[in-house]
Parts: sequence; C-alpha cells; structure tokens
Amino acid sequence: MSGVTSFEDWKQIMTGHLETARAEGDLRDGVLPRTVAHFVVGACTGIQLYSQLLTGRADLMDRTCDMWQLLLPGIATPEATARIVVAPERGAVE
Repeated sequence: MSGVTSFEDWKQIMTGHLETARAEGDLRDGVLPRTVAHFVVGACTGIQLYSQLLTGRADLMDRTCDMWQLLLPGIATPEATARIVVAPERGAVE
C-alpha cells in the first residue's frame, strides 16, 4: 500500500464516522464530514511529525487531545461535545 493510499483510506474511515455522527444529530448544521476528515488527516499528520521532532512522540497523545478539544466545539453539537471524553488515558492500552 502506498503512503498516499493509507492517508486516503484514513480519510474515508473518518468521513464514514462523521457521516454517522451527522445521521445521529451530533454534528453542527453545515459541517461537511468529508471536509472535516480531510482537515483531521492533515492535522494529525502534522501533529505526529511535530511530536516526533520535539519529543520522539512522547507527547503525541496530549497533542492529539488538544487538537480535539479545540476542534470539537466547532463541529459537534453542544450536547455531543459534552458527552465526548477527550483525555490521554482514554486511549491507554491495558
């Protein structure tokens, strides 16, 4: 699989999840799932690179949580935003 294909696959998966959120009434009016997915893939790629350069990815989870805390209020309804837990420990592997 080429590098571009994996990013496009990631964008398609993200778009599907966002379309589900829209169907469930969790996205703000006017939010376009494909546009948000395109942005998130690029933003996450940049966050990963920057984290790798600065800390060897030691702070990647914190940076990713920061991104979602900034992004969610702009794309999700207030009710959905209140239900979503954005915390590094949420993604911890046990």
